[in-house]
Amino acid sequence: MSCHFLHLSVQNEVKSLNLICIIILKDESIYTMSYCEKTPIFTGEYENCSSSFPDQCPPEKIFFDDFYENFRTTHKRLCLFLCFIGIFMNAMTMLILTRPAMRSIPNCLLTMISAVFNSVLLLGCDFTLMVSYQIYLIRASQLIHYDCPADEFSFAWAIFTIIHVNLSVLSKAASMWLSVLLAVYRFLLLKSTENMGTPFHDLQKNIKLTICALLGSILLLASPIFVSNDIDSKPVPQSALGLCPNGTIFHELAVHPFTMAYDCFLFKYNFWTVGLVFKFLPSLLLANFLTKIVHFMYKNERKRANKFRRTSHHLEKYENGAAATTNNRNKITQRTTKLLILILSSTLICELPCAFSTIFAGFKSNFNVFVYRNLGDVFETLSLLNGLVTFPLYCFMSSGFRKTFSDTFYRAQRKNNDHQQRHRTLSSTKRCNMQMKNRHNSSFDARKAIIIEDNK
Repeated sequence: MSCHFLHLSVQNEVKSLNLICIIILKDESIYTMSYCEKTPIFTGEYENCSSSFPDQCPPEKIFFDDFYENFRTTHKRLCLFLCFIGIFMNAMTMLILTRPAMRSIPNCLLTMISAVFNSVLLLGCDFTLMVSYQIYLIRASQLIHYDCPADEFSFAWAIFTIIHVNLSVLSKAASMWLSVLLAVYRFLLLKSTENMGTPFHDLQKNIKLTICALLGSILLLASPIFVSNDIDSKPVPQSALGLCPNGTIFHELAVHPFTMAYDCFLFKYNFWTVGLVFKFLPSLLLANFLTKIVHFMYKNERKRANKFRRTSHHLEKYENGAAATTNNRNKITQRTTKLLILILSSTLICELPCAFSTIFAGFKSNFNVFVYRNLGDVFETLSLLNGLVTFPLYCFMSSGFRKTFSDTFYRAQRKNNDHQQRHRTLSSTKRCNMQMKNRHNSSFDARKAIIIEDNK
């Protein structure tokens, strides 16, 4: 994995800084590199800088270290809350977007059926990441106490950590590139409606194939990352012998030996693939297409305003004739485009700082040592916040989404009420039938008794 490995004499802390897994093994007195000592990315001028030698640290190093220590406790609790809320919100959004009604309303029609499929995939990435990250946080936040330190670093937990890191890489990379794809297809759709040259069905015909090719490319590029991690098994340290049974094995993450071969080629490949291809490049493309979409909308607004001024004497005909339908369709298109702009802008705002920081960390070693490592919690929080915005934006800006949401849950509640009502009606009918049968039997017995008495 694209990881920094630093020696530890006190504790080791496994962190997933958004896309880049950084395994930080901290020593309170000194930072020393265990691998890739000659790699420019991870060497700095202040190698002896630490809390034990503050006079060798620049002011910015002390500032960011203090910020990290103060924010880390709040970050864990905040991320647990964000994951819990985000899982619920993304599950609700995926449920509504997959309803048949969403594929028939004008909002979904104008954003293309395949774009909804794209949105569901995008939300699915956030949902998967939040579930995995919440499990990781519950364990890493020390909410579960272990008497033996080896229980905290079991083989099963090491396997889960590797899966979590790899899943984070795939989820966030897919999320970023699907956002770019969504912006590209929205821009092409707007251009096709302006030029009347490309039919609507031609734009959506190959969308599923494009998505599959995109996800396959991400999986192929990320495949070296998956095999870069290893699990190192060793006896429990001397300090924990009294707490653990004899023969207890301590499992921790390690880098696979071939990752450091050929002048750390695979190590550098992982770093630049994650930072450049999975973060920086999609951020630039997303910013480019968002700018084009906003410019296109502004230009169309001016054209439409000029057209309305020129045809003001035909306003009544326009409002009552077929042109009114076109006007309504344009309004729906604008509203849908604005919704997508807000969703994609939130993605850009939350992910762009991490993208630039990753690139700076690759070129500026001091930036990596002082800033990038200490802002990892901030990048994680922004990434989780980005996964929360889709549901409230859809609820606020899409009447079709609100209607489908209401119909879905109201129908479920109504079915439950109808079932209960039918059960009550059936029970009442059965009781009435039993009462009538009892009355009939009582009346029959009475008449029979009278006949017997008369015969006597």
